Amino acid sequence: LHPYENPGTPGINIDIWEVALKTVRLSLQTLARNTDLEKIIPDTNIDHFLMSNRRGWIFDEPYQIRYLAFSRLKECPVCGQTSNGKLTFLEKQQEEYKALAKKYLI
Repeated sequence: LHPYENPGTPGINIDIWEVALKTVRLSLQTLARNTDLEKIIPDTNIDHFLMSNRRGWIFDEPYQIRYLAFSRLKECPVCGQTSNGKLTFLEKQQEEYKALAKKYLI
């Protein structure tokens, strides 16, 4: 779809695409973290981003992005470290991503 095809929401698709693009990039960087693919997709060492199309709250100007990093909890089933030898959710996703990248990127 062209960004301005829907006259009811002029320009909104561009904002949606920008958020989607940044989300995909952050996801790929997270999955490639600590793997051979980090050479292709360098890590920014962030976990989250906040974006606004308006000024206010923590944003001085419209369209600013704030990048944030949070500490991980060892007991977290998604991002933590497991002691029972099982992969965390993130590690499983990284393994799947590595397999797909080898098949299609490398």
